Amino acid sequence: VKFRKMGVDGIRPKPTRKQVSEIIGLVMRDENDLESKLDSMNVILSIDSITEVFRVLNFERVSALRFFNWIRGSRPDLYCNSDICSLVIDNCGWLDDHKAMLCILNELRKRKICLNKKAFGFLPVLVSNKESIMHSVRRVVEVLKEVGGSCRNSGIYSLIEMFVSLGSFEMAEFVMEITERKAVYYNVLVREKCRRCDFEGAREVLDEMRLRGCCDRIVIGYNYLLSSLCKNDKTVEASQVLEEIQGRDWLPDALTFEIFICYSFRLGKPDLASQFLDRMVSNGVEPRHST
Repeated sequence: VKFRKMGVDGIRPKPTRKQVSEIIGLVMRDENDLESKLDSMNVILSIDSITEVFRVLNFERVSALRFFNWIRGSRPDLYCNSDICSLVIDNCGWLDDHKAMLCILNELRKRKICLNKKAFGFLPVLVSNKESIMHSVRRVVEVLKEVGGSCRNSGIYSLIEMFVSLGSFEMAEFVMEITERKAVYYNVLVREKCRRCDFEGAREVLDEMRLRGCCDRIVIGYNYLLSSLCKNDKTVEASQVLEEIQGRDWLPDALTFEIFICYSFRLGKPDLASQFLDRMVSNGVEPRHST
């Protein structure tokens, strides 16, 4: 009997697709003995299976709070998982339950848990026009500001990251406008524009960083640009950017030189790579182990 119940070697099995559907049904019915019925299924939920449960509950606009609390008791190892915690915040958003969102965020902040962009998947879908989404974003930002700590910092970063991943750079800029303009936020924009091969757009963001004095981590943004230019065989442009960095008295870091060294080897030019290494040493920059 123990073998059938627990699986091989007494280890609880992962749920089948049918069992995941059964779990979803149990949560949606919200019966008094929900937790005991979930326990009786005796399966160990993976992050993927939990994500699927949240996906359906969000689509059906069903609260996942009891399910989340059950996870806290049955899978304490996942209770602090950034994905799981972000998904329950997303569920509150789908239900427009900012009171519950605030309560959960306060608890997560105490545990110094960080959010990711999965926490805000409800925003682009729930609203139909620019004014509405700006209003919704303001409400979310107000909650994050009230909570503070790790949830505020990671939440604002993740909001910006989510919008740029969707190509909504205007909304990412709006989040920065109502919070703060930090180099780390600008670099998210630079990275995504480089990923889309919008190198001119990336340089415009870097120019704005300079104008606004957000230069403390600007070399990171330049490294995104340099790496993307090299990967797309834009050697001349990459060299111009490097000279631009040094011409503005911003010292390249170890990764900057590593980008050019690796690219030189990819071109079959070890002598050029050696020149960059010498230049690196003369700048007093210690090579990384990967270099």
